[in-house]
Amino acid sequence: MAQGIRTLRVAEAIQREVASTLLLEARDPLLRYVTVTAVHVSPDLRNARVLYVSGKAARAEVEKKLPRILGLVQKRVGENVSLRYAPRVSFAYDEGYEEGARVGAILQEIRASGRLGDATEDAGTAAEPGPDHEGGEGGG
Repeated sequence: MAQGIRTLRVAEAIQREVASTLLLEARDPLLRYVTVTAVHVSPDLRNARVLYVSGKAARAEVEKKLPRILGLVQKRVGENVSLRYAPRVSFAYDEGYEEGARVGAILQEIRASGRLGDATEDAGTAAEPGPDHEGGEGGG
């Protein structure tokens, strides 16, 4: 279990370092719109897969430009994350984040139309005991 906690801490440290490098040191302003959503580190701490979304920037453009800054990111992680070996960093677009945002937008649209409010109100009244309900099934 301790290894799992250490792996999570290393992943968080790498996430902070990568985000900081992209924001403060990237020469290309497009890379400043990249948000690092998560980092997955291998159990041996030798590989780190950085998940990102591109915000306002076009995904295809960011995918072309990230390999150009990979050397600098790798260097900063090696310098600033205290590990015996610097993990090999790779980037991957976070499809799950985009899917979550899409589902959130659909739910917001449903709430705005009033359809979700009716469904939750109906569910709430169905769960409340009525006046002729004795307080539970099966006795207690």
